[in-house]
Amino acid sequence: MTLYGRKDRTFDVYYSPVSISGTLGSQSECCAATLAMADFNDGGRMDIVGLLGQGYFGTTQQLVFFLAGSKPGKFTTQLVNLPSRQFATNPVVGDFNRDTRPDVLVNEADIPNGTKSFLVAALNRTNGSRWSNCNYPRQGQAIALCAPIASTASPVNFSATANAFEPLRKIELWVDGHKIEQQDHTWNGSAWFNYTAGFSPGAHKGTFFAADIGNDLQQLHFAFTVGPGPCAAPSSPGVSICTPAGSSTTSPVLVEAAGNISGTLARMELWVDGVKKYTETTSLWFNTSVYVGPGDHHFDVFAVNTAGTKWLQSVYATTP
Repeated sequence: MTLYGRKDRTFDVYYSPVSISGTLGSQSECCAATLAMADFNDGGRMDIVGLLGQGYFGTTQQLVFFLAGSKPGKFTTQLVNLPSRQFATNPVVGDFNRDTRPDVLVNEADIPNGTKSFLVAALNRTNGSRWSNCNYPRQGQAIALCAPIASTASPVNFSATANAFEPLRKIELWVDGHKIEQQDHTWNGSAWFNYTAGFSPGAHKGTFFAADIGNDLQQLHFAFTVGPGPCAAPSSPGVSICTPAGSSTTSPVLVEAAGNISGTLARMELWVDGVKKYTETTSLWFNTSVYVGPGDHHFDVFAVNTAGTKWLQSVYATTP
């Protein structure tokens, strides 16, 4: 049974049988512990994860993911094996390896007497494009702004993430005193926001609001100026990275790049140390900021046309 909340504080109730294949046999029990929620497969809908084992205090061997379908109350299942130990705690969702994808952590006790325990992290390796391109704040309660940064071209990409000590409900974007967009991409105390819209040339003031389930608000004010892209594209097909310009920089790192391609743009992508951090599909210019740890880092920017032809520029930079 699944209950979907409505704006009038009532619920729509859906009943749907769920088939779990490849279980532990007739003694299997699902989800005796608390369930956790997140969009695990980048489907744009909230999914559910629970534990599957032989009785609540028996051997827990699998995580079971209930992946939400296009119709309310409809789910498909996916199983992920865990080390074969006795009794696992409730699953906890978080971005444990800081790649912006929701992971799952459980604490398993060793058999036979549970005197030893092990933290087991199931790291999400799903490839997707709906998740945020913006790293989550390092603080427990904060909003991180990745775009826009200072000067930008239109259309403007707005990319942000938030953390809170209570579960978050939504992030709102206001520009020049008007509410522009609200998004509900939330999981536990984390949320992300990604939106693109056209704005007239000139200076603008924006604010992100992040609201938790108690309606406590965080806010982050920022300013941006719309004009020509400040990073010049190369004269022939290729990519130019204007910042970082190598050598030393600070985190978060501002990345500005422009492309010149043949054909029609499919996307521009920013990869940092082999991990995709940002995608732009509406313009051959972008700026964004990314959080990185101390050390040397490799920044790659790709421009790709609809025929699949790629152009690449790379730079290295060091953060203290």
